[in-house]
Amino acid sequence: KCSTKHMSNLTVILLLYLLVVLHYFSWGVSAWISLPSVEPWRRFRRVPLFTLGPLMIKKTLKTSSSTITTSPISHIIDTTNGAIRTHTVLKCSTNPNYHDASDMIIHWRGEKENGNSIQFRHKEFTSALLAKLSQHEQQKPSGQEQDHSSCGPRRLLKNVSFRPALSLDFHGAQDMSDYEKYAFENAMQYLDLSGGAANCDVTKDELVQTVQRCSLVRSLFEIIAQGNSYEELAMNALQSNRLLDLMDESGGANSDASASVSWRVRMRQYGGQAKTLNKQKQYGKKMRSPLQAEREAILQMGDLFKEFTGPVDLKNAHVSLYILEGLITTNTNTTTNINNKNDTTITTTTQSKVLARLVTRGAKTSIIAPKTRKCVTNTPLCPLAAFTMCNVARISANYKILDPFCGSCAILLAATMMEPSVQTVGIDIAHNGQVNRTDIMSDFSCRNLTLPMALIRGNSMLDSIRKESRAAIGNEPFDAIITDPPYGIREKSGYCVESPLIDLVNCIGKDRHVIDNNSDDCRLLKVGGRLIVFVPDHDPGDYDNDDGSGGSSDDDDDDDISKYLPSDEQLSYAGLEFVDKLKQPLNDSLNRWLIEYKC
Repeated sequence: KCSTKHMSNLTVILLLYLLVVLHYFSWGVSAWISLPSVEPWRRFRRVPLFTLGPLMIKKTLKTSSSTITTSPISHIIDTTNGAIRTHTVLKCSTNPNYHDASDMIIHWRGEKENGNSIQFRHKEFTSALLAKLSQHEQQKPSGQEQDHSSCGPRRLLKNVSFRPALSLDFHGAQDMSDYEKYAFENAMQYLDLSGGAANCDVTKDELVQTVQRCSLVRSLFEIIAQGNSYEELAMNALQSNRLLDLMDESGGANSDASASVSWRVRMRQYGGQAKTLNKQKQYGKKMRSPLQAEREAILQMGDLFKEFTGPVDLKNAHVSLYILEGLITTNTNTTTNINNKNDTTITTTTQSKVLARLVTRGAKTSIIAPKTRKCVTNTPLCPLAAFTMCNVARISANYKILDPFCGSCAILLAATMMEPSVQTVGIDIAHNGQVNRTDIMSDFSCRNLTLPMALIRGNSMLDSIRKESRAAIGNEPFDAIITDPPYGIREKSGYCVESPLIDLVNCIGKDRHVIDNNSDDCRLLKVGGRLIVFVPDHDPGDYDNDDGSGGSSDDDDDDDISKYLPSDEQLSYAGLEFVDKLKQPLNDSLNRWLIEYKC
């Protein structure tokens, strides 16, 4: 009887075990067909040790002062043919605040057929990053070590580099024009801040704050892992330890936190991996991938996603993961010969699958789109251009900004969106029938933006008007002058006889050499400040001098932009030096140049 009883108990245990196996098998078939069906399974995610299946070990090695995170793809050693070959994909970091920017992908805003902002991308991003780094350096406590020349923000400008992320290796690429090929493969780019400066750390928060003020950046992604198959991609993602906030490792204090983090997974296929080869829509805002392919990929990566404890939210998830296909990935193989100890580094470029995490998105420029504002002029400045100019000016907290040709104040709106603490002043000669200043103030207040210190009606070339603008900020010079002067080309206003940029530079020089009765400096632009302006160009050719001055040109064409630029003598008198210029095509017959000067 006792033996029979034990046999019956064993039968019950086996039946229960069979039920558990069937439960997980049925879940594996149904749960990954639709992401929302994953949620009920999480109540049963505690799997007995004897349950068959792959077990991924997640480790975090703690030291007394820092946390060392294992690399997403461990070193693979091969000793065949008397050589040691090591494969590494992602780096380790011993600094918990530092983030390896080489693991980042920037998705830029889409371009029109001929493009109109692709030339400004890198300039805007690097300028915004320098502004953030300088601001954080100035905010360090007095007792903390300040930045030095070896790793200063200015050194970083030379260290920032970008490389294409999308592959042109697909049928149909040969039919693209040279511009279309360039625009396609650079629509997404890998960000590299190393540049040989190993100690120049850029924190993840600094990158996030930089992207959030950039108008030409659509999204910033962090690379979690890469692999040749979905199963390998899932395994490498588990080994990377970069998704621990979505997992419940111990069932302890981290359990409640990870269970509250919602998530979602989407797929984006580019180039040869995309089902449709419409070359103009493979990387834009409306880019979508087949839902069936997305579901199949999620099913094959089940070993990763079943470790997540939080709910699925397809609309407003805390964490958005993207499976990216059609990207260029680089693998570096270092071979060391045991006999002669010579290292040979071989870099191969292939296409593989990448799992990336959405870190943040770029500036929401649509908030100040002309159609959403009360005050709109005949030719309002595009919000993208306004944000770009403010970033090139490197505006920072508490900056004092002047727009001497403000119009409907698109530049001042962008500046206050980027840095709420800035003090802005706008000057425009137009009367309220053309530029309603009450409506402009309403455009600021209805968006909860800091109101301008003053909106002055008058000619900014008059001494009294400029003095009034300085009085609005406490009789101090401005940190930046950012403006899009009217040249009478599109506006047809008729009152700008001479080049407004030349007149403005002359006024800056005049105020620089004037001292009032109280012996106070009457500078309009402070030392170290920047002057950022747009200059029109009718002709598609390049006729201006490389130094940004309006000297003589070999071409006598009437459309030479040198007639709009100040001479070397005028720049010297104003205490300005040329920094950079970038050309932007607007249409077949009109271009404009973004000119940067520094005081």
